[in-house]
Amino acid sequence: ARASAAGLKPGVMLRVRPVLLSQGINEEQSVANLMQTHTAEQTALNERALAQLNEFQAAAEALARARGEACFPPELLRQQRELLVRARQLLSSPPDPKNVGLLHATAALTRLLDGGRATLCKSGKDRTAMSITLEHTLLLQRAHGLSEHLASAALTAMRRHGVRRENVRQNTNKRVFAFNWMQQRMLPEAYRPPDGSAKSGAA
Repeated sequence: ARASAAGLKPGVMLRVRPVLLSQGINEEQSVANLMQTHTAEQTALNERALAQLNEFQAAAEALARARGEACFPPELLRQQRELLVRARQLLSSPPDPKNVGLLHATAALTRLLDGGRATLCKSGKDRTAMSITLEHTLLLQRAHGLSEHLASAALTAMRRHGVRRENVRQNTNKRVFAFNWMQQRMLPEAYRPPDGSAKSGAA
């Protein structure tokens, strides 16, 4: 409905404008944080990404003024602005060395802007699986009212029995995530696999 209100018609070519954010969560990021190596580059990359998201949000505001609230209702615009402010705060004053809150805020903002989203680590199976299952859980909470208690159970169930385990099997012939004990301890708590779903290996 919003696409129609914005004047988009079936078959019309759209320009894709990629935005890249980066936040390491593994043991290599821990070492980089400790040694202060390449952290400035990651910050600069994320600053550029937030500038682009700011442009998109401003375009959403302009579209709503030009074509009416059917494009982007006032409440939706308010939520976009709040997430943009939150993302800026997280980038300028990270609460944790591994600033995963920035990933959560910008992922939510991208969805509210009707943008497409992709998540990928180096291998596309282990850290990616932890990130995607966490994002799915957050979506269940925000969009469907899932309680925090049930959200924790849902997250564990997705990581134990969900399709990400099959993705791992397709890549490695084993249905376990390739985190060893040390790697698991280095991950932010929300990104750790449940007991019994991972074993030694490189991720």
